[in-house]
Amino acid sequence: MAEGGTQALSAAELNEALFPMAAELGVQSDKELTVFVARVHRDHLQKFLHIFSDVLVRPRFDPKEFGAPAPRRAAGHRAAPARDRRRGLGQGRARGP
Repeated sequence: MAEGGTQALSAAELNEALFPMAAELGVQSDKELTVFVARVHRDHLQKFLHIFSDVLVRPRFDPKEFGAPAPRRAAGHRAAPARDRRRGLGQGRARGP
């Protein structure tokens, strides 16, 4: 999101807008959260906040980036059967006679 631009600004235009302000905008994603990191001098804060809010609220998503999904599992790793996924934590397998 932070590197793709906004609906009003392409990625190149976003970089051109941030460069004169010596501003930086980055993003880090994990399984459960996404963190946006920004750095700008306070003299440019108002102009930067306008651009930053556009990045958050109106991001540009390039359709080419939404192709086939990447594989979720490493080769050789198989998913657990449904009966194992339904089993609660801390419960062992039933043992036979």
